[in-house]
Amino acid sequence: MAQKSQNPELEKVFRLEEQLRNSYGQVKPAPEFIESLKHSLITPPRVILENRQKGIVFVIMALGLVGGVILFMIIRAIYRLIANEE
Repeated sequence: MAQKSQNPELEKVFRLEEQLRNSYGQVKPAPEFIESLKHSLITPPRVILENRQKGIVFVIMALGLVGGVILFMIIRAIYRLIANEE
């Protein structure tokens, strides 16, 4: 079913479309695929949320911060000892 157009460029596109339609036959999908797709679309997805323990995350972050401050104080004390000896 070719469409007619006054535009020659558009006419080329319509001819190409017609050639492609005639070259490739319509594919009938397998019934198993259709059923699987139908099931996937109808059935809501199963979502599993992780149970995060916010208390543990807070404790780990606090320990990291305290450890960083202690490490900074140790490095500063060592630097002052070395600087005073010279």
